[in-house]
Amino acid sequence: GSPQRPKPRPSGAALVLDYGTSDTVPINSLRGIRQHKIVSPFSAPGLVDLSADVDFTAIAEAATLASEGVEVHGPVQQGDFLEAMGIRQRAEALAKAPGAGKEMVERIDKSWKRLVDRGPSGMGKLYKVLAILPENDGKRRPVGFGGDVI
Repeated sequence: GSPQRPKPRPSGAALVLDYGTSDTVPINSLRGIRQHKIVSPFSAPGLVDLSADVDFTAIAEAATLASEGVEVHGPVQQGDFLEAMGIRQRAEALAKAPGAGKEMVERIDKSWKRLVDRGPSGMGKLYKVLAILPENDGKRRPVGFGGDVI
């Protein structure tokens, strides 16, 4: 085939949400998860889900080295990201929707608060968010990473 020519402008984007460290290399983070509990990864081969922390620093470095004209934002804590994206307002709107009974309203409230919980083992603190996108010459930070909704 013919040699691949670079695109005139970078395009596409990635939004990475997972648990991991934001400023250190994850060490010894392999763990098993079975029936929503942390277990030895070797306790029941084939039946235990395996998990490890994401190395967000390595992802950011790989993205910037792989392509010119790319910028990386984050990682930021999931709780901060979701609140900047309006999770509270969206949950309130869903709770006011016609037909949303008491049980549904309680489930919505519990669910969004679980996603932003910043306690020691809360999803809002442990999970991080990283964005990779084409450079925009510093004109605007993305929403959720310090930029405002236009």
